[in-house]
Amino acid sequence: MRIKKLIIRGIYFNYIHKVAAGLFLFFITPMILKNIGQSAYGVWAILFAVFGYFAMLDVGFNTAISKYTAENIAIDNKETLNRIISSVFIVLLGIGFLIVLICIGVTPLFLKYFKIPVNLHYETKMAFLIMSINTAFVLISGLYANTIYGLQRVDIWQKYSTIQLATNALLTIFLLHMGAGLIGLSMAYVLSTLLVFVLYIYFIKVNKYGIVINPSLFDIKILKEIAPYSSRTFILALCGRVLYYTDYIVIGFFLGAGSVAPYEITYKLCFYATYASSPISTSVFPQFSSLYSTGNYEALGRLYLRTVKLSI
Repeated sequence: MRIKKLIIRGIYFNYIHKVAAGLFLFFITPMILKNIGQSAYGVWAILFAVFGYFAMLDVGFNTAISKYTAENIAIDNKETLNRIISSVFIVLLGIGFLIVLICIGVTPLFLKYFKIPVNLHYETKMAFLIMSINTAFVLISGLYANTIYGLQRVDIWQKYSTIQLATNALLTIFLLHMGAGLIGLSMAYVLSTLLVFVLYIYFIKVNKYGIVINPSLFDIKILKEIAPYSSRTFILALCGRVLYYTDYIVIGFFLGAGSVAPYEITYKLCFYATYASSPISTSVFPQFSSLYSTGNYEALGRLYLRTVKLSI
């Protein structure tokens, strides 16, 4: 009964998050466009797309964390779980540092090949650097988020994500009012990411799940064991990025940043419509992993059928 309530709460908060994202699109996007102009907004859309690809450099490990957290909690194997989380933490720390270094090196190429107007060069350079730092934080924050997700606290995961959206919106309004432009937009993302990062850590610590992240628990064998699953999720994520993010990059490359804005705004309206059923399957995924790890395939089958019917 407790699991059923958690799933229902998860679906509920999942939809709240999607509604909040939609409100952000309808109310904040016009404000951003009005304050920074079409060319700068096009730069922002391209930056978002580029860093969508950079965020994939976790090679699927963050998604794997949710699966293996649910499985190991179900069989009460916290020792293995802590080794998995600690090992992935070290890997993500290294990847985040590498992303920042790469971005420092490729910034001049970004300005050149996406035809960034000269008057936006400084803002774009700073925004590019800040967003690279944000991506590094997103990878580490994602580790904690997916741990909470695997603990079947989808409600908490999405509640904090909604708080992040609201914080980002308020900071965006404030920084745009202060005339911070692209730099302000990127700073809003960094600060809201840091806030939700602290909330994730606090939740795990206060609820005493017995989860410990310790560099001394790093185990290369553990990484090899979870690599097959993480690599599959990485390929799926890559397909998603190609489908949902590549168009901004292509338009910016051939036509310049200013041409991206009208397309990006129109496309978002269509994209958010795809959120109608996804919160259902998202909310029950940890329970799928839990039932699988305990060998309860009959219950797994029933849950799968109910999820498909409800989604349809």
